[in-house]
Amino acid sequence: MDGAAEYYQKVIGDLTASLIATDEKEQKAKLSRELERLGALVAEDSGSAAVTDDCNKLLDDARSLLQAVSIDVNAVLSKFGKVKQRLIQAYESRSAWPTWFWILMGANLLYLALIGVFIGWKMLIPGQGNLGSTAYVCLACALWGGFGGVVDAFFALHTHFSSQDFDRQYRPWYFLHPLLGLSLGAVIFLVLQAGLMAVSDTSLKEVKNSPVGVTALPIALAFLAGLKQNAAIEFLGRVVKSMFQND
Repeated sequence: MDGAAEYYQKVIGDLTASLIATDEKEQKAKLSRELERLGALVAEDSGSAAVTDDCNKLLDDARSLLQAVSIDVNAVLSKFGKVKQRLIQAYESRSAWPTWFWILMGANLLYLALIGVFIGWKMLIPGQGNLGSTAYVCLACALWGGFGGVVDAFFALHTHFSSQDFDRQYRPWYFLHPLLGLSLGAVIFLVLQAGLMAVSDTSLKEVKNSPVGVTALPIALAFLAGLKQNAAIEFLGRVVKSMFQND
């Protein structure tokens, strides 16, 4: 049995089978022992304040259920199951860290370097003369949207590995997120050009009176779209729905 399988067996245990054909008093005693066992595992293996807090909240809920006059065994087992799931998730996250943190970090650093080089090469920064061309502004928005996607990917890497809830199934997200940011950045520029995005009159006047502001607004919005892609996609969905809704 390898280390992972041994750990899984250690966490899962065999409580459910041992509860069959036992009276309520014995069930309560076994559930109480399982509560103590899981509490010891949390203290021993979590290695993260987030994991410890998540598990202890569930164990506190289970402890409250066990103190009731009539015990809901299924509800207690559900709490135990969530604790076990969280411990296994934390174990898998720690196991993935030595390999996948650096692979995903390296891929996004490569994206960042390529985007940065292209922005510097073409001077795609607000206020630069070549951004008088619509094509260059669209390209700038796409690249800054990709930059926002990279920043969000870095934030997600830090959050999920520090909280020990990284899921290997989401690995493609880290590779595709900056690319989706590129796409959204360009689309946001087109939406602005088409007049489909409402901006306050005051901010528009300030933008028009500033050579930097003319390109800073679409580039800033493109970056934010890459950074907050769910919000950008939701916004675009509302735009499409409003355009094609039935009268």
